[in-house]
Amino acid sequence: IDVPDEILNKHEKVRDKKGNAEKIAANRKAFNEAEDILAKADAPVMSDKEAKGYKPMMSEKEAADYARDSVFGDTSMFHGASGASIDRKTTNGVNVARASRGAYGQGFYMTPVEKEADNYGLMADRDGEPAYLEAKVKVKKPFVTTERELQALQDNLDDNLTISGTKVLNEWTPKLLRLNGYDSIYVKDLGYFVAFDGRQVATFKKHKSKL
Repeated sequence: IDVPDEILNKHEKVRDKKGNAEKIAANRKAFNEAEDILAKADAPVMSDKEAKGYKPMMSEKEAADYARDSVFGDTSMFHGASGASIDRKTTNGVNVARASRGAYGQGFYMTPVEKEADNYGLMADRDGEPAYLEAKVKVKKPFVTTERELQALQDNLDDNLTISGTKVLNEWTPKLLRLNGYDSIYVKDLGYFVAFDGRQVATFKKHKSKL
């Protein structure tokens, strides 16, 4: 942060502490680098080329073709919510930016267990009949972990990234994973999957609650 010249002219000690122009330039470079890192952490996980063919609702064959290179293969994932929320997703697509931050940060939460998703639909607000969607997921490098391992990671982040007494792990967990090349999270012992980009979710079916 630059100190105004009128202050420097009045206070010699302040001018001495400010240092030379090279130090100022270095500080500015460091700030610019930090901003670049943050921009990368918030950039879309998928490029437009990788997301070619994406649409909010597909046929099962289209979804399978779209996600054919996924590390999850032909596995279906499910997401439960209120009927109105599910309708928005099948009409407008999945918008991760609108998703609330869950236990593992902001993302779109899914599970390979159909009944689990149905339960989440029942717990959602009553904006339309509870429902859940079925989709294939297009991911290349998920951060595959266990609940205990991920909790240890978050505890470490919490220790080092607490700002003014506020925990920031829910914000930083996906950001740091994205900076390290991961495009999603899969907590294998819980069966939780978190997509970092809505275009990773190839939805092909909407289910009414069976519970």
